Amino acid sequence: MFRVAAPAVASAVASPAAGPRSPRGSMGRTSRARCRARSPVTLPPDPLRAGAGAPLAAVILAGGRSTRMGRDKASLVLRGRTLLDRTLEALYQLPDLVEVILVLAPGQQAPPFAGAVPGVIVRDRLEGGGPLPAIALGLEAARAGSARVDVALVLGCDTPFVRPALLALLARGAREQPVVLPVHDARPQPLCSAVRLEVLPAIEALLAAGKRAASVLADLPGARLLAASEWASADPDGLSFVGVNTPEELRRAESTAALLAEPGR
Repeated sequence: MFRVAAPAVASAVASPAAGPRSPRGSMGRTSRARCRARSPVTLPPDPLRAGAGAPLAAVILAGGRSTRMGRDKASLVLRGRTLLDRTLEALYQLPDLVEVILVLAPGQQAPPFAGAVPGVIVRDRLEGGGPLPAIALGLEAARAGSARVDVALVLGCDTPFVRPALLALLARGAREQPVVLPVHDARPQPLCSAVRLEVLPAIEALLAAGKRAASVLADLPGARLLAASEWASADPDGLSFVGVNTPEELRRAESTAALLAEPGR
């Protein structure tokens, strides 16, 4: 069961005035070096254990405008389950998960869901404020919670095939690095990442400087970018990065879901 956060928590991080969106994460030389320079993050013997039993939170962004889809994406039904439910089902397989924070737009109706762990709903102060303010708001809610977590997964609500093993891999990496982002199609994926709560002041500084795109997570000091060779064992087909932003992508996702439902898959 999700509860609505107290106003003091929900408004703890103010969204700055709307500004231009940054281009979505092209990787420069520094980012490529970060993919190679450090020892690899590996799956533990239990691939769904995020690391030493330390509690883990998840922040799900579900308050975007969905202009290309034309309707709320979290409530879209894909083969009998909403996109949000599919994301939650992946998260609920992580034994270290103790709390889920769902970030919605002001006045947005909370989508239906079933909760296996405690959940909190927080709302952006400004509609269309952008993903970075929403991430900061979710991290603030995680920090204010009673679970005493150090790491939070950051996800969009429109990735219905995200792999639990990949999420555990990211969370495990964030036990040692402040931010861990997989790189897919030459781009860091901030909406499938793991973040230590200690980076919240740095994110707030970016917000104060007018940054709003989630891609700036890759530029935070100490950010760790995982090359495909490092996460492929957790998600060989890259299904975690299949987004659903348009009606056409929803149709393709339905075909993918049908294939995955076949016996032996």
